[in-house]
Amino acid sequence: IHKKKAFELIDSGVTHIKDIPGDYSLSASQRVQCDCHANGQAKVDPAAIKAFLDELEFPIYFLDFETVGPAVPVYDQSRPYQQVPFQFSLHILPGWDKEPSHHAYLAETQDDPRPELLSKLESLIKGKGSILSYNMSFELARLRESVAVYPKYEPWFRDIEKRFMDLIVPFRKFDYYDPKQMGRTSIKNVFPALTGGSYEGLEIGDGGTASREYGRVMFSDGISSQDKDRVLRGLEEYCQLDTQAMIDILEVLKKAVNNKS
Repeated sequence: IHKKKAFELIDSGVTHIKDIPGDYSLSASQRVQCDCHANGQAKVDPAAIKAFLDELEFPIYFLDFETVGPAVPVYDQSRPYQQVPFQFSLHILPGWDKEPSHHAYLAETQDDPRPELLSKLESLIKGKGSILSYNMSFELARLRESVAVYPKYEPWFRDIEKRFMDLIVPFRKFDYYDPKQMGRTSIKNVFPALTGGSYEGLEIGDGGTASREYGRVMFSDGISSQDKDRVLRGLEEYCQLDTQAMIDILEVLKKAVNNKS
């Protein structure tokens, strides 16, 4: 809600979203949130969610990157603060009733990680199937930047680029909204709200920490092997959870459609 409206509500004694009057002027997405917080129930649009699910083609590739972007570039052909991917997690789901397989890459040397990362992805992502990321513009931008430096992968990227789909879409459009999201649509809020899962207790639990810790143990002096190993294992656990979380969220969406049919 805009600040002016927020202060209007506060001045009238409304301090909680569930208490906003039903006739108060709000956008459609704001009204969804008010209604959900008032009744304590999730809002589900089965037709819209089904339309999203119907666009998916198996196998589904769940892809997530972690990146490092220091002020002083550490890799040739990169610029200050450029987010260079050093890690991916990739779950491949062959069908709704099939078990996903997991594949990963994490650069453990100071060499430019992009050539090996691209090579491994090229070998894993085949000629058909949807590629699902959460806020996919990030993954697409990192791939686009990487193949600009390593153009041998350009044909492969152009082939897969059009197959990307964004799992954030049903939540940005409020086709699904759970009041436990508290108005947020990031995977860190959607995953626990929909599944009860959590990033709590991880050695590394968010992308900012992942980037800082990777840069610290890989490019700082005096880092012990134990410290480096601890961070790298934490990165593997965190990145894998991001793609597993997408699978779990997608399963909730599928069940929401089936329960309404």
